[in-house]
Amino acid sequence: MEGLIAIVTVAQEGSLERAGKVLGLGRSAIGKHVGIVEAEVGTPLFDRHGGRWVLNEEGRLFAPKASQSILYARMGLDLVQSHVKLQTNRLFVGYSTFLHPRLIDVIKHIRLEQRNDVRIEYESWLTGGVLNGVLQGELHVGFGFLPVKDPELLVYEVFEEPLVVCLPTNHPLSVKHAVRPEALEGLPMIAVGRRAISLMCSEIEDYFRSLGIELNIVEECFSSNEALYSVAQGTNLCLLPESQARSSSGVVVRPLSDRLFTHKCGVFVRQDHDDATVENFLNIVRQRTDALRNRRR
Repeated sequence: MEGLIAIVTVAQEGSLERAGKVLGLGRSAIGKHVGIVEAEVGTPLFDRHGGRWVLNEEGRLFAPKASQSILYARMGLDLVQSHVKLQTNRLFVGYSTFLHPRLIDVIKHIRLEQRNDVRIEYESWLTGGVLNGVLQGELHVGFGFLPVKDPELLVYEVFEEPLVVCLPTNHPLSVKHAVRPEALEGLPMIAVGRRAISLMCSEIEDYFRSLGIELNIVEECFSSNEALYSVAQGTNLCLLPESQARSSSGVVVRPLSDRLFTHKCGVFVRQDHDDATVENFLNIVRQRTDALRNRRR
């Protein structure tokens, strides 16, 4: 495994020295690991161009499989660690701190009727942190904003709510009962959480593009509170989930006339999970959130 990691890192970094800095090893140690793999394969895997190491034809065949082997080994380690945690009768559940309060209430009040001996431990993170926690085996179950696109995860939608428009009180659109999507064409907009939940923000922008509307993003804010403050100070608008938007001094909230586009939340677990406790938890989540969605309808 050390040799595989050395091969992949040298290929990425282009030299033994830079690969050594990444891995915390000396140049000679990296060279030794690479040499052992090349001896086992029976052919060099790199061409040397001055001080730069570049994968040759054989190396380009080998490196992707080496990367895959490293990934599977790490996944196996994470899976075992996750399994060991369950043997201590603890189920680790992570959720985004910005989820709808009703969904958080459902999550925090789940009880495993058939496993009274299992203690559920909750952690509040951002969606990206929850995803990493599930993938790395630190969490058994995670809740966060959708979309989530990772082939290693099983993802189920559990909640949705409409997006609304937050406007300065003196904005011409503030007198409307509902804002049509095309009315936002060209207006200065604030992107909220673009780095933390980039896929969700991209989905919003892609949805408007499908209507022939290009959103004019002029500012980025990390949280809804920061975005609402910015709206109150000037002429910029923002789109927020209904539960995160509020009318206040300087801010007016209006629904979109297109109520079909919603802000979605989901639950996710690793594809390779194989534990009855996790499955029991997921079944309860589906039952409770079905009732929650029905109430919203």
